[in-house]
Amino acid sequence: MEFVGKTKKEIRKEMLKKRDALQKGYVKKQSEKVFKLLKTINAFLNAESFFIYVDFRNEIKTDKIINFLKNKLVLLPKIDGEEMYAVKKEEETKLNKYGILEPKSSNAYTGKIDVCIIPLVACSKKGDRIGFGKGYYDKFLKSTNSLKIGLAYSWQVLDNFESEPFDEKLDIIVTEKEIIEVK
Repeated sequence: MEFVGKTKKEIRKEMLKKRDALQKGYVKKQSEKVFKLLKTINAFLNAESFFIYVDFRNEIKTDKIINFLKNKLVLLPKIDGEEMYAVKKEEETKLNKYGILEPKSSNAYTGKIDVCIIPLVACSKKGDRIGFGKGYYDKFLKSTNSLKIGLAYSWQVLDNFESEPFDEKLDIIVTEKEIIEVK
């Protein structure tokens, strides 16, 4: 796919169309490869607290990652109006207004978060990220000094696109093929 000169909105639309068409077997296989590479990152292995998304619409799956972190502090995103905050993972979840599972609890976690594992629609090798366009993650990430790791299919990693001043950059991108450390 060629994206030179396209807006983030145009890129988002094309990439979501491609991702939504993925077969479940492909998603599972590629997600397992991403997880395997993620487990080679020392900062991930040595961290104690994690903010991690619950996969949605063929994003890289996170269920095995969350299970792997069962003896660590795991925080999940919770959306409230125009804000998103971290809530401790619990057994009881519900679907939010976007159809994404989130904790029922509304007790925001305000402590230190070592690693944030972030979903994306597309990203650049420079760490720029395109999400769903609501800005939830950008606002949340601005409030933390955590290591920001984006999980992606290799075809979601683009050479470049125009980012905006409020966009928060990723520190590391993990695909099924490689780990990209953003300079």
